[in-house]
Amino acid sequence: GTAKNMNMVGGFGGSQAPDAEVVKHLESLKADILKSHNEARGDAPLSGFEAFEALECRTQVVAGTNYQVKVRIGSEKFINVQFHVPLPHTGQGPQLMHVTSE
Repeated sequence: GTAKNMNMVGGFGGSQAPDAEVVKHLESLKADILKSHNEARGDAPLSGFEAFEALECRTQVVAGTNYQVKVRIGSEKFINVQFHVPLPHTGQGPQLMHVTSE
């Protein structure tokens, strides 16, 4: 098969630049992302991110789409955000799954 068919079924695809839809989903989850990041840090909570810039994105299609997005939150600080966007007919918005520091 071609390189396009080499991805494992159900696995995440290759990295790509985040599009406007990904950025919109991230923005809608920003408060939850900050809360989750602060819980994981275990030290003084951040009141906000210095920056919030999506750098790269990978997707996985599973009754909707899972997204893994690398986000710059400061000059040399990065987090990885994983969230799920259900299929449109469910009427549900994006749901945060995981936030991990790099």
